[in-house]
Amino acid sequence: MAEITLTPRANDIKLSKDLYIEASNKNLTLSALLEEMDPSESNDKLDAFERQLKRFGIVTKDDPEHGVFASTGQLFFQSNVPESRVLFPEFIERSIRAAMMDETDYLAYLVNGWTTSNAGIFRALYVDDTATTRKSGRRGEGARVAKMKVTWSEKTVNMNDFGIEIDMSYEFTKWASLPMIQTILKRAAMQRRYDEAGEALTTIISGDGGSKESTAAANTNLSDLGVATPEGTEELTYVAWLKWAASFAPYVLTTLIGTVDDIIEWFTMAKPSTDPAVMYQLLDKSQTGGVPTLVNLGVSQVAAVCHSDSSASVLVGIDKRFALHGYRDMGMDMVETDRVIDAKFDKIVISNKVGFANIFAAARKKLTTSA
Repeated sequence: MAEITLTPRANDIKLSKDLYIEASNKNLTLSALLEEMDPSESNDKLDAFERQLKRFGIVTKDDPEHGVFASTGQLFFQSNVPESRVLFPEFIERSIRAAMMDETDYLAYLVNGWTTSNAGIFRALYVDDTATTRKSGRRGEGARVAKMKVTWSEKTVNMNDFGIEIDMSYEFTKWASLPMIQTILKRAAMQRRYDEAGEALTTIISGDGGSKESTAAANTNLSDLGVATPEGTEELTYVAWLKWAASFAPYVLTTLIGTVDDIIEWFTMAKPSTDPAVMYQLLDKSQTGGVPTLVNLGVSQVAAVCHSDSSASVLVGIDKRFALHGYRDMGMDMVETDRVIDAKFDKIVISNKVGFANIFAAARKKLTTSA
């Protein structure tokens, strides 16, 4: 007779601190582990973690129209159902993750993707894509083909701990509404994301030393572009901007990073009364022999990112598809998790180790507008 495997439902799952250890060993969040244990059906309105909240009567959002109001933190620490407190650290993590997706995500414009692990050690790519090895085209019989060398770097990715300590005691948490707690966590998430973007920018500009492609970003002085400006001034002109953008080929400039002043100067630079780059994109290009199609410039599709870690009079441009990769450690601080579960805390530390590594050097460039 075939063995029957029963999948436990929400009320059958025994919650304990050990679930966090199991999740970490599997490189999962607690939410993902619960989903494995109690899979959601396609028509379920709640995921596995939310079903656990419902199990203990914990409401995270106000619904005044139906007379339902969010719980306070006290419901996570009910003495008669101690299992509920196991959910609180994951509630914090989920609130942080949701906030970092809801807010302006600087990193979405800077990295091409993420590698996550709980091991804490990452090895970046070692890429040799120099012009002499890269150039291809028609070749004679027996001639060597162009090649690109790709392997793992001997150097590990430099991981930095981005943490924020919130002085928020158990007594405060117990009586605060969950939306209020989420507002506090949301503010912390905003700052962490901004700090991580600063580290990404530093790696883009200075390199990470992992391979030939990981050196500092190539710099172009505005005067090198050979575009005349009013005598005695260094002013970014539209023609100079187009020439610099074109220098990214075969890459495409997708993201521009700078100080607020430099981004505003770029945004307000003098343009023709009719901007041809924008006009060509607005006009119908479906007819044979119609208006030109601009390739590689992408000047009307550039995302501008202002960051206080940028240097004055320097614009940094990247093709986010090929410039930078992010690494995030999914491991958790079990001492901190235990303290929160045991309600022995007067502060909450939100931290995560993050690192960045460059991929292709030619997808990163600097433009110094004061030289």
